Amino acid sequence: MKKIFKIFKHLFLLALISVTVIYIWVVNPVMQSTAVQSAPLAHEEKLKQHVKFLVEQEAPRNHLHPKSLNKIADYIFELCHKYQLEPEIQSFKVQEIEYQNVLCHYQKDKSHLIVLGAHYDSAEGTPGADDNASGVAGLLEIARLFSKNKPKLDQAITFAFYTLEEPPYFRTQHIGSYVHAKSLYDAKQSIKMMISIEMIGYFSDKENSQRFPVGTLKYLYPTQGNFIAIIGMTNSNATWSATVTSSIGEMTLNSASISL
Repeated sequence: MKKIFKIFKHLFLLALISVTVIYIWVVNPVMQSTAVQSAPLAHEEKLKQHVKFLVEQEAPRNHLHPKSLNKIADYIFELCHKYQLEPEIQSFKVQEIEYQNVLCHYQKDKSHLIVLGAHYDSAEGTPGADDNASGVAGLLEIARLFSKNKPKLDQAITFAFYTLEEPPYFRTQHIGSYVHAKSLYDAKQSIKMMISIEMIGYFSDKENSQRFPVGTLKYLYPTQGNFIAIIGMTNSNATWSATVTSSIGEMTLNSASISL
């Protein structure tokens, strides 16, 4: 009897693993082959210029150096103004010090909103080139391409550049993205989706250069760190695909467009 139970137990576990793998295969965008329209390529030198400006500040761009953060905010604001994206500063105070989100709007009159965000501060003790100057550079370049190509969308777009996303304020109500999200919630703004662009600067073609928090993921994803992953809740996958490939149209955000 125990032997039969053990066999059934193993069969059940095998079936569970099989169903899980098949499910991940179906919903995993990395495993899917989706036809996308050719996207306008990002400008490599502009991406490098943005990263260089962020990482070469005299003082680190963290919570201890608000002047350095404000210099970055001014840089982003001026670029978005140049791109005619209706920039605004969202100021807030933490421990009597003022910090700034920069929000740049496209088709602001639309009732539904898509937020594309990236944080421009860095962790203490790091230049923050990948985390997250690369994300800021990518978002600025996407904003420039929107300004250049002027796609007609059914939604408004906000390019949101956040501050204070790193410790000691990480996962608190003081982070810039929380301040922005709360303001949208209080205004009863209809949000279609939010895409956070984070750490897209790392690249390697070497085998096993891509590591995962759970070892078994290496059997489902590439082992070379030469891709940009799209990560989200499984029930948002359809929304992501429809929005990126259809609504955004010629402004398709594929990895070739924003890789560094």
